[in-house]
Amino acid sequence: MVQALNAQLIRENFTDNFTVISGDKVSKLWTFKNTGQNAISRGSTFVRVDGDNIAFERIILKKDVKQGELVDIAMTFIAPDECKHYNTGFSLMSLEGKLFGEKVWCDVIVDDLMSNSMMVVDLMKCESEEPPKFN
Repeated sequence: MVQALNAQLIRENFTDNFTVISGDKVSKLWTFKNTGQNAISRGSTFVRVDGDNIAFERIILKKDVKQGELVDIAMTFIAPDECKHYNTGFSLMSLEGKLFGEKVWCDVIVDDLMSNSMMVVDLMKCESEEPPKFN
């Protein structure tokens, strides 16, 4: 049975365990298909429902999404300073406050630029006891 309001995830721009650098601006994009009987109304929102609290601007649909149409939901945030794994769940919410559609995740590992640089230096140290020679 088809639900009155429903949305299915079609694609996303990056998958789980995506590594980002602390302080970087990150853009996550999900594309949904309206698989429900009714249009998804303009003014419906995309809300955090679970997991870590990543600060992002409120996302509001700016137009109706008819049955069978696709809609892109884009979220931009600044990667937190604390280096760790962040996993945050999101869902669409109707004008009446009802959650609907497929729950999706923004799953990132925040790293810092310094630890990446140190890994390269450590790898160089392990390869040879002699300093590199430049011609």
